[in-house]
Amino acid sequence: MRRFFFLFFSLLALAALGWDLWRGPIEGQPVDFTSTAEYWAGLNRSSLIGLNAFIEKRISPDLWDILFLPVLAAPAFVGAGVLALFFFTIRPRRRKSKRSGLMFPRKRR
Repeated sequence: MRRFFFLFFSLLALAALGWDLWRGPIEGQPVDFTSTAEYWAGLNRSSLIGLNAFIEKRISPDLWDILFLPVLAAPAFVGAGVLALFFFTIRPRRRKSKRSGLMFPRKRR
């Protein structure tokens, strides 16, 4: 499952970077990277407002200003890239073998 999320967020980061790099010269403007909040508001503005209300009312208004606003202000490809790196670095749990404690495992006959 972690591989799926790694590939998903990697492709999302590449798509966001590609879109921003392609859109600027087409419109005759310099390259300007779109923030995560702009993409999120374009997809579903009410969920972004709902998250804001939930964090400010239920948890802490300062948490929204300190943590969420900088993340949402970052370019979208950076946020997706960080999530992709997170899923790349987590490791699945290894199963313990019955003989894991032996320094020199015995040969089977």
